[in-house]
Amino acid sequence: MFIYSRLGNYERAVAETMESLRLDASNGITYSNVGADYVALNRLEEAEAAYNEAEKRGIKGEVLLGNRYTLAFLQGNAGKMAELVSAAMGSRAQKISC
Repeated sequence: MFIYSRLGNYERAVAETMESLRLDASNGITYSNVGADYVALNRLEEAEAAYNEAEKRGIKGEVLLGNRYTLAFLQGNAGKMAELVSAAMGSRAQKISC
C-alpha cells in the first residue's frame, strides 16, 4: 500500500490501506497513511473521517498528529491547529518527564 502512495497512485493506495484497516483497525500508521492519501486526492472530509476514527479508537501517535495538523492547515482551521500544537507539546512534555 505504501508503494502506491510513493508512486502517486493514491486511489490504489486508499483501496489497499482500507483493506489493511479492515484486517487490523488498531494500527495508527495505517490511519495516518489513508488520511494522507485522501489529502493527496483532495478528499479532505474523508481524511478527517479517518483521523476521527483513529481518535475514537484511542489511537495516538506523532505521525497521526502531524497529519491532522496538515489537514487543519488545508482547511484553514486555526483553532484545530492550535489544539494540535498544544497536544504535541503535552506529548513532548510527557516524554521528557519520563
